[in-house]
Amino acid sequence: MALAMTDSEIHQIAVGCFYILLRRGVWNFPGSSVAHPSLVVVVNRGTGEAIRGGDATYFPFSVRWDVWQFAVVPILKDPTYQVFHPDGTRNAQNLALIQLRDYDKYISLLAAALKSKMQEVGFLPPITEDAVAVDSDLDGDGEPIIRVGSIEDNGFPIVDGVAGGTGYPIVED
Repeated sequence: MALAMTDSEIHQIAVGCFYILLRRGVWNFPGSSVAHPSLVVVVNRGTGEAIRGGDATYFPFSVRWDVWQFAVVPILKDPTYQVFHPDGTRNAQNLALIQLRDYDKYISLLAAALKSKMQEVGFLPPITEDAVAVDSDLDGDGEPIIRVGSIEDNGFPIVDGVAGGTGYPIVED
């Protein structure tokens, strides 16, 4: 089932993953019980200052439980995207990005991984390389072109409300 999820929503989830992976974010299953599991996961910053200025606008946010379980959790568990591994080791490549304060690159990696996983699982439609480019017989210098019909062009009739009939546009060449 494909979702209508925008790139900005995927970016927001990536920022949440960024905070969780740096041990500065928390998640919660509101109203969850054994008899009635929560339908959403709420992600929020932990205590303390935001890592980047402006990140407070992303939090808190919620993610559907199935998107969380099948797309977000695999990214969080993947050692490729972790900074600190559960066994106490560290991912040197990601740690270098954090130490250089190249947070945007790290978040971009997470966003790309999330988008790819969501496409793999079926939450987003896959990117098809079979897309056919539409050929056009119109040439221009990059300015917007409006194609109008010629006199007696059956493809572009204009309804003339005053005359009560159909007319055709006059095109000056």
